[in-house]
Amino acid sequence: MNQEGSGDMYNKGANFIHMIRNIVGDSTFKAMILEMNRRFYHKITSSVEIEEFMINFNGITKALLNKSIFDQYLRTTNVPVLEWGWLKGKVFAHWANCEPEFQMPVELLMLGSHGLSVVGTGWKCFGGYPKDVELQVDRNWYVGTSHLAKRTIKRSVPKHTNCGVTF
Repeated sequence: MNQEGSGDMYNKGANFIHMIRNIVGDSTFKAMILEMNRRFYHKITSSVEIEEFMINFNGITKALLNKSIFDQYLRTTNVPVLEWGWLKGKVFAHWANCEPEFQMPVELLMLGSHGLSVVGTGWKCFGGYPKDVELQVDRNWYVGTSHLAKRTIKRSVPKHTNCGVTF
C-alpha cells in the first residue's frame, strides 16, 4: 500500500484516460463514463472488470479498444513509440517499445489532413502522400515518435508487403 510505483504513474494514468477519450470520441466517452458510474456505483471492482466494460461498451469501443492497449499502459512502464519512415513513395509505420501484440489506433496528421488509423507492431503502409512530408501524431496521444532513415525501413519491413511495394 505504501510502495512508490513508477515515476510516471500519475501522469501516465491521466494521459491514458485522456487518450482513450480521444480514441473513442467525446460523446461515446461521456456515455461510457456515465454508464460505468451507474453500473459500478458503490461496488468493489477490479481493473479487468473495468477494462472489459470499456472495450465492450458499444460498437465503437469494440472496434477501437482492445486488451493490448490496457496491458501496455497499465502493466508496463514503456511508452509506445510510433516508428515511421518513407520508402518508395509510401509511408511505413509500426509500434515499437511495446508489448508484442500491441495494436492501437492513432491520429496521424499529414499536410493539414488527419485520420484515425489502427497500427500494430507489424509494419503498415500508407500511400497517397507527397514524398518526404512530415508525419505527426496528434498531441493527445501518449506516445513517442521516431522518424527512421530509408535504409532502416528497407532492412526492417518484410520484402513483400500488402501495399504493392517489393524490394
